Amino acid sequence: MKILIISTNALGDTYLSAAALQPLRDSFPASEIHFLSEEKSRFLLEHLIVERRFYLSGRNIPLLIAMSRKISAEKYDIVLTFFPGLVNSFLFYMVKSPVKIGYINFFPMKEWYNRSQNIFAKGVRSQEIRWLPGMTFLERIALALSSLGIRDAEIRKPRFFPLEDRFERDEKKIVLHFKSRSPAKSLKAQCLADIVQDLTQSRRFDTVLIGAQDDFLELKSSVLTSKNCEIQTDLGLRDLMRMLLNCGLFIGVDSFPLHLADAHNTRFVGLFAPTNPSSALEHPEKSIKFAKPLLQDVTSQEILSALHGYLPKSEEKT
Repeated sequence: MKILIISTNALGDTYLSAAALQPLRDSFPASEIHFLSEEKSRFLLEHLIVERRFYLSGRNIPLLIAMSRKISAEKYDIVLTFFPGLVNSFLFYMVKSPVKIGYINFFPMKEWYNRSQNIFAKGVRSQEIRWLPGMTFLERIALALSSLGIRDAEIRKPRFFPLEDRFERDEKKIVLHFKSRSPAKSLKAQCLADIVQDLTQSRRFDTVLIGAQDDFLELKSSVLTSKNCEIQTDLGLRDLMRMLLNCGLFIGVDSFPLHLADAHNTRFVGLFAPTNPSSALEHPEKSIKFAKPLLQDVTSQEILSALHGYLPKSEEKT
């Protein structure tokens, strides 16, 4: 049996989709599992135990058609996709397979996490199954797998490295991830600048900003050259994990690094608007939900005030 998982959305969605691997292995031990994602997910997929990986190098129509032909030639028995998205849906629709299960949409779906969604199921006998707002993102996977007869499986975010690998925690170091693929879940550049200034100058923390190189293009030079502020771009998975495990506090928006910190239950606090931490996190108590439609609408002062009880003790200027 050959199984394909399609996840070409944000890196966080791809990471969550990997939670299906172990239940599929347990239920179909003789199967081959393949994974299709974007090129930017390569550093993550290299750590997943799958028989084959496909990487999409672009999102234009010729590339999508070429990829759909490539994966159709594999003659999969089961194809799965767990999160909506135009590229996910196109590839899911185009690939030939007797059994296809997942969430699809062919029009932009804003705030999909606030909408009820039916599971598309081809080739299986299944009653209508619907994911509802308020359910967790891992429950999306559980509902889809239930169409394959996989029930009561433990579905958890993947853990990659043993916690024994951690070394002494640096209480003075704050690691901050500020950018999501969705602008609605990202911090504004000026807001970030104000937060960095407060953490490094007023509270005297050593601050590390992490993200992709493109994430830093809009930042002011005052942030990039700020004393006690370090920039780390395009970290490998092991280096990212080491940083999350050993900082005094990780502060992250709703994106892949936050999901990784949540899976390993590190010392972190998530910043949420408009998504709901109880849907995204296994430890939603380690988060702050702002009553704003966009995280970009939240001011630096509101964030700093909310963070006050989470920050390690610092040597504040007097």
